[in-house]
Amino acid sequence: MSNSIKAKRRPKPFAINPNVRLNDPSRDRLKTNKLYVSKIFDWFEEDFNGDIVGFILKYAKGGLKKRLESNKGDIVIKYLDYDWSLNGK
Repeated sequence: MSNSIKAKRRPKPFAINPNVRLNDPSRDRLKTNKLYVSKIFDWFEEDFNGDIVGFILKYAKGGLKKRLESNKGDIVIKYLDYDWSLNGK
C-alpha cells in the first residue's frame, strides 16, 4: 500500500473540533507542571511535530492557556489510558 493511500485512511485526531476537547477539564488537564492528555497524543506524536504543548496552546483558552504559556518549558506530558469503548460510538 502506498504512503498516500495510508495517509488518506489514517484517522485525524481532533479533526472535528479540538477547541471542545482540549478545553474540557474532564478530559485533558494540567495539574502543577503535569499535562494529562489522551494516549492519542502519544500514538500520533509526529502529527503534532513532537510539540504537544505547542499544539494544545493553539486551542487552549482562559486559565489553561495562561498556565501553559507561563510554564511551557517545565511541563511534563502524562498520557491517560485510552477508552477503547469510544470506538464503538
